Amino acid sequence: MKTSRPEPLFADRILASTPRQIHMEPRKAAIYQDKIRKAEKMVFDTEASIRIGEMLRDIPELLVEQIQFARAPFENCWIEYDSLAVWNILSPGRDIKHSPWDNSYDTTVGLLIDHNKVNVWSLPASGDFGMLGFTYYLNTEWLLEDQLDWCEKTGMSRLGIDMWLWGSLWSHFHNSGQHEYLRKLRDTTKVELDFPKGMALNPKSLEQPLQGTQGDFKNTVAILLALNQPRVTNYIQVPRRRGWIGNKNKPFMSYHSVKVALDAVAQTKLLSQGDGQSMLRRGGHVSGCYCHNKTARDYARIAGCIHDWGPCDDDWEYIGPKAALTLTVNHWQCRVCDGRRWWRKEHDRDASLGFVEHPTYRVTATPRRKEQDDDPRNT
Repeated sequence: MKTSRPEPLFADRILASTPRQIHMEPRKAAIYQDKIRKAEKMVFDTEASIRIGEMLRDIPELLVEQIQFARAPFENCWIEYDSLAVWNILSPGRDIKHSPWDNSYDTTVGLLIDHNKVNVWSLPASGDFGMLGFTYYLNTEWLLEDQLDWCEKTGMSRLGIDMWLWGSLWSHFHNSGQHEYLRKLRDTTKVELDFPKGMALNPKSLEQPLQGTQGDFKNTVAILLALNQPRVTNYIQVPRRRGWIGNKNKPFMSYHSVKVALDAVAQTKLLSQGDGQSMLRRGGHVSGCYCHNKTARDYARIAGCIHDWGPCDDDWEYIGPKAALTLTVNHWQCRVCDGRRWWRKEHDRDASLGFVEHPTYRVTATPRRKEQDDDPRNT
């Protein structure tokens, strides 16, 4: 029986490309290609991407309330997903393939996450891919003066920033009177312009890039929340293989297949029943970050633990779900590996730390197995 030829990941295509092909000057291209090569890699296939779209469509309020957990499971990782599948879930009846954009619509999006910094790469139907000119910083305060500078360069209002970040979900929250959600992304995320040198940054030159990326960031939030839920995802390792990119035979990177439960929406709803903090954090904490002890880092790096965090008090004593709903929780302990996570308002980042090469993760949809329900870690 003839086996199907392996397809390259979006990441494999980037690594096999020249700086000119990815529209980047050589030194900068080499830096980003090296980061992608050494990052943990996770890939959402079409079915898994559909699950993300369903989460955004069915439980947007819960995703906002749990935004504090929108952290990459690894400090340096690459995540790619089927952006067209997400679009089709959130925009039913709108055929993007026959829109005025022709073949410029994205089919795959890649997220390069370095600690809390997110760079977005897009693969459009035309095949002319590259890195987008917007850099996002998770769990980072966006100072007023920086917002005003953004508004001057883009021609947006501050309300327009909220509409750009949320996309179609902005109308959902606005029309349902849930105005407290509208600023949540802007209050917890900083965005910077990162376009090629020499490009004039003004409302006219940025109009098309802004239109083409409206609402994309909310997908990142949903993806990170899904990856941080053991009830929703599990990993299976797949070895390296070889395949073709164009007319050249290339080595493809190894990866782990990360399965996503078909009942991801229902499992994510369990967050509001005690697995994490379900109430909006109106008190702020927008300038801080999450920290992890060595146990948590080692189990994530070596064993692939993505952690099942239980809320704790300041003395690291576990607090029950009902008590957690009434407190501002700043400490969590993993019920799987006993690793610890806590919130810190300020931190120093050691730029001298090196990187190690990691496997890639492919994310697919899968039914929830009975043994998962019987697993004591999921009780």
